[in-house]
Amino acid sequence: AADDRDPALTRTQLQRFERALEAIRAEGIDPGVIHAANSGAVLQYPESYYHMVRPGLAAYGYYPSQEMDRPLELRPVMELRSRIVFLKEVPAGTTISYGATYRTERRTWIGTIPCGYGDGYNRLLSNSGTVLAGGRRLPIVGRVCMDQLMVDCGSTPPELYAEVSLFGPDAGGPDAAELAGLCGTIPYEITCNISKRVPRIYSRDSSAQSRAR
Repeated sequence: AADDRDPALTRTQLQRFERALEAIRAEGIDPGVIHAANSGAVLQYPESYYHMVRPGLAAYGYYPSQEMDRPLELRPVMELRSRIVFLKEVPAGTTISYGATYRTERRTWIGTIPCGYGDGYNRLLSNSGTVLAGGRRLPIVGRVCMDQLMVDCGSTPPELYAEVSLFGPDAGGPDAAELAGLCGTIPYEITCNISKRVPRIYSRDSSAQSRAR
């Protein structure tokens, strides 16, 4: 519970850990490298650092809890990108995707993005998530499919094959914390769920845009 505002349980656990270390040493055993600090402890409990720390979610640039204090400026480093690969203008009253859970209210352009829950993009974002394209937020309409999702581009669609950010550090776009809030989970599940079939690009240049698809 190191990401909780109440420190009581965490401090109790650290005291127990210290007693365990003392008992091990009393038997003449060297415990070796000692570590106990996850992201929450790294940010709030310097006494838990010992020989090394093991930040997980914080390394992605997110806080493990919305309730905890923000002693450091963390910046998201992971981005999921794709492209709009199909555009179709549809009349008002058109149903979109499986189950007909969305019906257009006006004549509009619908864009198809080849990313879905098979890629790890959560199906709970159906009819609730957004993507960033050309500086605009485009709402996801209809159910997220296994391999693709649809967005409402309005009366002025982006260019075909325009890049979109499904989550990331881009200003004005959704990040993993926002998607986690919509899905009722934590940002770590959003980042960890991206499946192996999505190519990874690693960059040391913080200005470079990593493209996932």
